[in-house]
This record gives sequence, structure tokens and C-alpha cells, in this order.
Amino acid sequence: MLPKHDVCGEPLYTPKIIFKEQGETKYETTDPYVWCRKCKKYVEVEVTQK
Repeated sequence: MLPKHDVCGEPLYTPKIIFKEQGETKYETTDPYVWCRKCKKYVEVEVTQK
């Protein structure tokens, strides 16, 4: 289930997960901004861990 943009109701794509490598450690970060096709801009979403 994709989150919906509150303003227009367009389904939003899930935030991309970026792996940052520092030495041997990989850090997993989620981008809280997703692209809304209807509004043609990035919108901030609540990132929830599953």
C-alpha cells in the first residue's frame, strides 16, 4: 500500500533507501521526500519502520 499525498490523493512512491559506506560499516538511510507526479514536486512523508 503506497502512502497518499494529503493534498491531491496521488499515491506516492516509497522513499529510496541509500547505503552509505564508511569503512566496513554500511549505514541505511531513508529519504523522507518522495516525488508526487500530480503536484510535480517532492513532498515530505513520514518514514515508518516495518
